[in-house]
Amino acid sequence: MLEFKCDESYNTRTLVVAGWITGEGKWEEMERRWRRRLREENDSLPPDKQISRYHASDCASLQGEFAGWTQERQLNFVRDLLGIIIQCDPVAVACGVDLNAFFEVFDENDPKNNSPCYTLCIKQIMQEIGPPLQRQDEHIKIFHDHGSWDVDALLAYNSMVDDPAFLPRHHFHSITPLTWRDCIGLQAADLIAFDCFKTTDAKLHGAKQPFTEADFRKSLKMLLGNDIDLHAPYFDRERLIQFRDSLAR
Repeated sequence: MLEFKCDESYNTRTLVVAGWITGEGKWEEMERRWRRRLREENDSLPPDKQISRYHASDCASLQGEFAGWTQERQLNFVRDLLGIIIQCDPVAVACGVDLNAFFEVFDENDPKNNSPCYTLCIKQIMQEIGPPLQRQDEHIKIFHDHGSWDVDALLAYNSMVDDPAFLPRHHFHSITPLTWRDCIGLQAADLIAFDCFKTTDAKLHGAKQPFTEADFRKSLKMLLGNDIDLHAPYFDRERLIQFRDSLAR
């Protein structure tokens, strides 16, 4: 049984859902090494400076539990976590949405409610991973970070597995919300979600255009440089218009 563990990362203009796919045994190995690395880091920190988990945005900005860290310490810590992921050879899958464009193209929606965009990402991710599952006759469980979009995730999942036109639907086993406390793997999902968010946001809205692979974050370059597969479609204005027109047919 394969497992896909995912998280979301967003700001006011871009939303991304991303995560990792690998087998149950590989997840157990990754999570065991991840816990050990957290313990090692805490062993070298004062009792009042212990970290509870890896949190991508706080670690990147040296805030929260990572306040007071040196950049060298941060880089070494993240490099080790990336090494753990690479050793387990998962596949990364992501989907992003240009929020501004979405609410212009689908102007019947409330721009204060990003639920339709999150739902779109979940459905597109299932579209991405479904055909390979069907070809290889494999099945998958989805786990996502527990939060305010739990109901939206379930509705998106059900709409896909209940759709006879979605041929790989029987290869999806379940979808479950979990917290980072219950599932260490969601910390690894947070890492790839943050990297894909920063990349997608820069592609859609960054000052530097065209945005190329040379402009990726160092952590994403390290993953791709070690032959990690990444599938990361995103909905910009053009693709959103195409999607809207397809719904009207």
